[in-house]
Amino acid sequence: MCNADIELVRRIELGDPSAEIEFANIWYPRIYGWVRQQIRGDEARDYAHNVWMHLAERRYHRLLKWRGLRDPATVNPHSFAAYLKKVTVLKVIDLLRASRRLPPLADDRIDLTVDTGPPGGDPFHVAVSEEQMEILEDVITEFSDRDQRLMDMKSLGHSQREIGEILDMTPNNVAVRYHYLIRKLLPILRERMPEDFGDV
Repeated sequence: MCNADIELVRRIELGDPSAEIEFANIWYPRIYGWVRQQIRGDEARDYAHNVWMHLAERRYHRLLKWRGLRDPATVNPHSFAAYLKKVTVLKVIDLLRASRRLPPLADDRIDLTVDTGPPGGDPFHVAVSEEQMEILEDVITEFSDRDQRLMDMKSLGHSQREIGEILDMTPNNVAVRYHYLIRKLLPILRERMPEDFGDV
């Protein structure tokens, strides 16, 4: 499959219309499946279409960034699928952020089970009003793009392993970075919303 993936992308690069059709027949169902892991219901098709257009824009330039084209020695049977899944997940996160329709932060964005104070001290469970949620989102936008994506993927229910695959981190590093971000976040929230987070 590795050589077939490389050959298919090279044919697309050369402008072969049959290669684009072949690519769509093989990969659109998988991309739709990855989108369905993040988006439930009828909207998944719209998100999958947006991901597809994202891949196809400017003559499939994102496909041409796949490392397997530049360094075939690095390719394994799952390389191309992993690359497309990464592009898909990151585009869905971008679309959710743009529409401000990320799942509520209170759902499962944060896990304060390690040295974070008394039960009930989870800031995302404390913040229930729209204004409080906006402040939380505003604070998180001060993080780097990578850290925002890590937090967003946590909010979408991705495991540490999945996040690590997307962000090129080990699962352990994902957990360490996540808890570091929580500790960085709490003092800011205490300062900006002392009435809600003063005791957290």
